[in-house]
Amino acid sequence: MKRRFLCVLLALSMALTLLPPAALAVKTGEEETASAEIVYATHPGIGSIEDILPLPNTYRLIPGAEYDVRGSYYSQLDMSSTVVQDSIYGSDLFYGPSKKEIMIDLSAIEDETLLSERTFSNVSVTVTKTDNRYSAEYEGDIASYAENAVSAALGALLYEDPEWSWLVNTEFNYGYSTDFTFSEDDFADTNTKTYTGLTVAVTEIRYGMSETGYRDATTAPSGTVTADNKNQANTRDRTAFEERLDSIMAEIGDLRNASAYAKVKALYDWVCNNMEYAHYEERQDQDGTV
Repeated sequence: MKRRFLCVLLALSMALTLLPPAALAVKTGEEETASAEIVYATHPGIGSIEDILPLPNTYRLIPGAEYDVRGSYYSQLDMSSTVVQDSIYGSDLFYGPSKKEIMIDLSAIEDETLLSERTFSNVSVTVTKTDNRYSAEYEGDIASYAENAVSAALGALLYEDPEWSWLVNTEFNYGYSTDFTFSEDDFADTNTKTYTGLTVAVTEIRYGMSETGYRDATTAPSGTVTADNKNQANTRDRTAFEERLDSIMAEIGDLRNASAYAKVKALYDWVCNNMEYAHYEERQDQDGTV
């Protein structure tokens, strides 16, 4: 009986040595390190073609490049924003409104340009401990990295593919995490500590429609369009959009084998036959503008 007990004890001891140190849950006396929770914020959304931000302020262009309205907006994005836009095409957002969060593991992408863009120096981080959980507040360019990447990706997408109506003026939640770590021993006598002069890299971006964004993208406005339901008016359900598009294509006819000239002429003729100018009553403001 004693031999059997000793054999079992020996087997358990050997199994424990195979577990990673964290699984043992035993402090070795060395400093333990931890990472702050992912930082989340709300993105108000990119407006429609009529009220979208000016191009230079919207796009994270390749450093030193001049934007060109005649070219592809996608090709003018920096690597970070390109990665974000690529993730949209591979997500549920490609098919319509979705609450599913998109996660991009930047550290898994081996690209020197991307690594350079997501790495920041002289970073200040204030870490707060609350109920044994740590949260971080970053200062400097790193704090706006994720928001800029998401803004540029959405802006370029909507300029080139305005039919993605469910993304217009849609509120997003976005967040990011970094490779910044700290010692838990630093919080033995305090709940807040600021670290300065750090070199930190963003390792992950997460984003997705907020509850408000999803509601607006899936709810048609009722009654007169107002400031409160404008987002809903600009983000109608994709099914209705596709039904209208199918009816227009049926009117125009099959252009798959037509020449470029014939395609342009057919679209031009349809616009001329179906559109009317909106004649507004001109008025002169006090500043003299009409």
